[in-house]
Amino acid sequence: MSNTDGIAVSWADVRVTIGANEALKGVSGTAQPGRLTALMGPSGSGKTTLLTAVAHRIAITSGDVLFGGLRWSKALRRRVAFVEQDDIVFPELTVRESLSFLARLRLEGDERTTDERVSETIKLLRLEACEHTKVGSALMRGVSGGERKRLCIAQELLVEPAVMLLDEPTSGLDSAMAMITVEVLAELARARQICVICSIHQPSSQVFHSFDDLILLNKGKAAYAGPVNAARAHFANRLDLACPADWNPADFFMDCCVGDKLSSETARAQIDADAAKALAAVAHALADAGGGAPNRLVESVTERYAKPWRYQLRVLLQREWAMRKGALWDWNQLYLHAGIAALGGVMWFGTGYAERDIFPRFTASFAVILQWARARLRPRDARRAYACCSLPAAARRAGSAPVSTCRTWRNVRSSSLSSTGSSSSPPRRCSCARSCALARTASRRGSSQRRRRRCCRTLCGRSCTSQSFIGWRRSTRWAARRSSSPSRSST
Repeated sequence: MSNTDGIAVSWADVRVTIGANEALKGVSGTAQPGRLTALMGPSGSGKTTLLTAVAHRIAITSGDVLFGGLRWSKALRRRVAFVEQDDIVFPELTVRESLSFLARLRLEGDERTTDERVSETIKLLRLEACEHTKVGSALMRGVSGGERKRLCIAQELLVEPAVMLLDEPTSGLDSAMAMITVEVLAELARARQICVICSIHQPSSQVFHSFDDLILLNKGKAAYAGPVNAARAHFANRLDLACPADWNPADFFMDCCVGDKLSSETARAQIDADAAKALAAVAHALADAGGGAPNRLVESVTERYAKPWRYQLRVLLQREWAMRKGALWDWNQLYLHAGIAALGGVMWFGTGYAERDIFPRFTASFAVILQWARARLRPRDARRAYACCSLPAAARRAGSAPVSTCRTWRNVRSSSLSSTGSSSSPPRRCSCARSCALARTASRRGSSQRRRRRCCRTLCGRSCTSQSFIGWRRSTRWAARRSSSPSRSST
């Protein structure tokens, strides 16, 4: 991956009005290439609004945004990457598959070149340990939250952007994963000379000092813009707000913003003076925005897409097959459908075209449609429903089955023990095909029961109910007869 020419991002007097609320009130600042800039502030201060305004994802009421002295154009669209706060990934694909399909769609060159680019990006983002692991989701086990966030960064890094904007990349991560993510961003900014700007809510002390520059927003205005190391001295000397020695500077700055400590006349006068200086510094770049643009930023936009539409269609079909093959193809389904087809062939063999064969043909057509609908409506991960039934009986009785497949085994075990008593409510349904031991327990305590199981779908799509419900019903009837019998009750 070749090094990217650095582009400085400048914005002057940016104002954004959303409805009747003015989200940004004349914000000015600059972010340099090769440096990691933190956009910090309390909730509702305008962090995400400023990021989306710089990326031209929302309309700017007034103000200017420059990229290396250039105004926004189609030539800059491929040089500016934006990472959303919500992870936009395909849970069915692995990390390498996600990057490979994206690289084949967005990059020029042959597949060998794209594979090399993907391997280098995986190494840069420290994703080697999970490159063959499925991404997963809330309902499917996969990579960790930090790895998923770095995957989102890697997807945008594939196109070699000159500017990368990230909306709270550490949201939902613990301190260790947040530190790793920020370290990766700092290495990326310095190694590729990329201008990286990321919003962050309230970082730890270690994460805070990993940034190079800080832009502190408060109520739609910039309360501070400058190096991170000079922020504490700026608050102490110019705003008369000294940070205690044992405090996290990020917590102190957030406390100043939330506690209205920046609302005094001295603080407001200093903040307005700093805003005027920042606007004057950006004014020189604004004067040269028309004809003094560097030639290195002028790119050819004759080709709208990197690959022809036939190649894109083929890649999209391959990606869809990689995502759906687990749900469409299964050896168990193959055996099931083959057996049903053989049984249907034997049952309706020799059906003719006479009037008497109308009803057999109708029933055969209905059976085929019903079987097809049942196969299509079956959940994609329904095969997990039978995982617990294949576990050793000792593991099921002891409740040592994996949590991912037997989440509520202890509840089921306790409900099975109370199912043959005098309880007036039926036992609970198990939520992952844990009816094997339930059926054995019911069959031992009710001699007239047959050991059979009946699977059904519930909210999770892979639940089972067993003969224990029938056993509970019969046991309650038998208990009622025994209590109503005078001879038995007298004894």
